[in-house]
Amino acid sequence: MNSSHEEMSGKEEAGIASPLGGDELPLSQTMDPIEYKKMERRLRLKMDLQIVPLCLMLYFLSFLDRTNIGQAKLNGLMQDLHLSSWDYTIALAVLYPPYIVLEVPSNLVLKRIGPKYWIPLLVVCWGVVSTLQGKVTTRTGLYINRAFLGATEAGILPGIAVYLTFFYKPRELQLRQALFFTGAALSGAFSGLLAAAIGKMDGMRGLYGWSWIFILEGVFTIVVGLCCIVLLPNSPHDCWGLTPQERRMALERLEAKNVRFAPRQALTEKIQQAELTYAKTNDTTINEPKQKPWIRDFLRTFTDPLLMLLCVAGFCCALSVYSVSYFSPTIVKNVLDNPTNTHAMLMSCPPFACAFVYGVLIALASDYFRLRVITALPGMILSVVGFAMVYASHHVRHPN
Repeated sequence: MNSSHEEMSGKEEAGIASPLGGDELPLSQTMDPIEYKKMERRLRLKMDLQIVPLCLMLYFLSFLDRTNIGQAKLNGLMQDLHLSSWDYTIALAVLYPPYIVLEVPSNLVLKRIGPKYWIPLLVVCWGVVSTLQGKVTTRTGLYINRAFLGATEAGILPGIAVYLTFFYKPRELQLRQALFFTGAALSGAFSGLLAAAIGKMDGMRGLYGWSWIFILEGVFTIVVGLCCIVLLPNSPHDCWGLTPQERRMALERLEAKNVRFAPRQALTEKIQQAELTYAKTNDTTINEPKQKPWIRDFLRTFTDPLLMLLCVAGFCCALSVYSVSYFSPTIVKNVLDNPTNTHAMLMSCPPFACAFVYGVLIALASDYFRLRVITALPGMILSVVGFAMVYASHHVRHPN
């Protein structure tokens, strides 16, 4: 309660008014602190039920449509398209250049037109591309399709990360982002099950089993994308089931979230104004080339050692995740003794199911204890042990 009163007094000193306009005081100043916290918990729960499962589903489909080529490989993709191992590797790689290049531009468009229409458009577009992947007949066609798949999927991960900031405070974002990231593991758990079942449709309507994997999973993505136009709220004001008071609280929470950045922004503006004034009054600097603000910010960003360390950690994590996702059916088939393709696809599911459960538990534990490094270490150690076991099992079976 003391912290709540201190926060209220701080807002009064800052002159924060209600986001609804006028001189009306925020709810945090007019409500009993205990009742305010109860209503805030109800608000978070209502937003969680509408937003988090939907974001998890979208990332689940994104990862599924990106990596189901690994299951298609066991269903005869390489034989039917006459692909070598190198051709398959290129098909995996061509997805990522457009994916990397278009991530930031996609977020700029999202902020321009809003997530309610941009995110569903991305989902429908990559669903169409994924569906058409089932109709490719040549190696070149597969390459082109994978490149377009990367371009259409580029905006979904950064888009959801930004989208969540429209509803939650920074302290609340960590758990929600961790939960939607578990969609990657969940897609791995279902990918093998779906591929094993859909692969039985081989020959139906003259299409290969791997074609049906791409087509059916792509059509389902299109349906979900169309549903998102109705289900995806654009802002807290559009969330279903909120009372007028809860809508007002949601807006006030977002406004209060940005208050702590106001002094920094004001200081930055003063510094820039001082630099401009100095440049105009000092003849020795007028003709000197000046570094533009965006260039300075760019250089600061990419020379930040902590950011570089996080980039390296993210690269290592993505490297292991995608290598396992794309090649897990093949790895399982090589490790087991003469399994069928269906058996190999099914046996690739349990590790991802365990990863999903583990990811949710670690996210909850990390959020509860606020110990990020300690909760991340077990996963890193288990990854190293797992890769060592796979490497050792391969050399036991193939000593030469």
